[in-house]
Amino acid sequence: MQAAFNILLLLPLGVYLRYFLQNKHYWKRALGLGFGLSLFFEITQVTGIYGIYNCPYRIFDVDDLILNSTGALFGFLIAPMILALFPSKKNLLVKRDKIQESQVVRPLAQLLAVFIDFMLVYISWSLTLGLFISNEMVEFIYKTAGFLVVYFIVPLLWDGKTAGTGILRFELTDSEGDVPKWQAMFKRMFALFVPWVLSAFLNILTAIELDMNSEMYVYHVWLTVAVFGFLVIMWMVLVIHAIYIISKKGKRTFYYDYASGITPRKDLD
Repeated sequence: MQAAFNILLLLPLGVYLRYFLQNKHYWKRALGLGFGLSLFFEITQVTGIYGIYNCPYRIFDVDDLILNSTGALFGFLIAPMILALFPSKKNLLVKRDKIQESQVVRPLAQLLAVFIDFMLVYISWSLTLGLFISNEMVEFIYKTAGFLVVYFIVPLLWDGKTAGTGILRFELTDSEGDVPKWQAMFKRMFALFVPWVLSAFLNILTAIELDMNSEMYVYHVWLTVAVFGFLVIMWMVLVIHAIYIISKKGKRTFYYDYASGITPRKDLD
């Protein structure tokens, strides 16, 4: 009976090694690893757990060493019969890839979600203070606060979802699939905010009226032209970037998600 248990002790190790190594010709490795592990057991016993106890409670048994090693080898040889009851490693990898693919959010859906959130900011202004106030600076402050609420506060309170992502049934997650930390949310919000704030800055510049005889008029014109030129280049780059990401069909991420380490995933709940 003791001999049978010694064989069974490392039999699971042999089965696992066959599954891990995926090659029947590696039986020598299984035998060697089984022998090494059994030798570790015997040395641990004969030394009294390496001196923790004053004397060993068992002797070094060569028979145990042989039987344990044989059990590992036997497990390696009969592994196909046991592993046939479980999904193969290849099938598990295929299933994993399908699950991951099923969670990929198409780039157009991601852009549409950003656009929906963006329009919420603009519509809220038009239906509230925009009805009574036509001041560029007040509008800028209001929409800046709107960006903060829509792209930062809402996803923090709603487990990684904004209004746009909620409508399109996906959520923002970190690399582990968990709700992103506030730092990542803020980076994403800021990355989306920068193109808009630069465009808004141009609107504020053009709204400033200076007399042509003013000493600042020339500087104002040059600054406006410089900002306009920069914005043209920036938006061209962003358009090219968006086209490239869309063409990759979810294999690449938009700059704002890349910068923040956020991954959009379908909401499976």
